[in-house]
Amino acid sequence: MSSKRRNSKKALKEKRRASRYNNQLKKEVSDMQENVNEVKEDVEEDVTVTDNITEETSADSISGITTGNTESTTEPESTVDMDIKAENMEAKASNNTNTIQHKLYIQYNELEFSDELMFEAAINDYCNAFNQDKSSVQSVNLYVKPQEGKAYYVINNDGEKSGAIEL
Repeated sequence: MSSKRRNSKKALKEKRRASRYNNQLKKEVSDMQENVNEVKEDVEEDVTVTDNITEETSADSISGITTGNTESTTEPESTVDMDIKAENMEAKASNNTNTIQHKLYIQYNELEFSDELMFEAAINDYCNAFNQDKSSVQSVNLYVKPQEGKAYYVINNDGEKSGAIEL
């Protein structure tokens, strides 16, 4: 067998191997995109449920907390106040028979992110970036892009009040 013919066969085998590998990569990318779309849908559902719970409980939660300070401030609330609000919201949600308890965790590259922490971080980032109080937040849309290591948020459906947090 001539060396030219052997080289041609080797080249053909390499070309086939590269083609199979390329097809495998395309399938993996497609699967990842499907997973991202599923996570996006889950996050959108969670935002809707969270918004509904927040609307039902925000007046009750805020009126039940007093800090002893009668002056209004634009400083972020303390962690204790946020914990009390979260407990009030969870208690209200658990008393509502129509509400399904749920928890979203996003796992990517051996990291794990919970929906609660991402929403809290987005709200805190918004309050710091726009010098606003948490009571001004009525809705949060969160778009998680784990491949970029970021979650993008839009507050109160206002494109001007948007930003990103690191995961």
